[in-house]
Amino acid sequence: MRELQVLGTFLPLLGLVVTFVIAYRMPPGTGRRLVLLIGPAATLALCMAFAEFIGANGNMLFIALLLMLWIFAFAYYPILVGYWAIRTARGHGGGQR
Repeated sequence: MRELQVLGTFLPLLGLVVTFVIAYRMPPGTGRRLVLLIGPAATLALCMAFAEFIGANGNMLFIALLLMLWIFAFAYYPILVGYWAIRTARGHGGGQR
């Protein structure tokens, strides 16, 4: 159980790394957009679901990383949606290259 708590401490970082690696390897288009949209939200949901277990015994590193994930999400999603809106308005929205 201790190993899971240690692994869970770095869950916010691992989730974001896995999300961006998967998105990087996917071809441009809707699939990549879905990964970039759902990945960070799924990571945040998973962290919140297990926060009581992972944050037990004063695990302040997890709490700090979770706070950084929340701050990232508040900045990331408006920038992502704005970027997609501008690309779509300019006619680059289909993922063509």
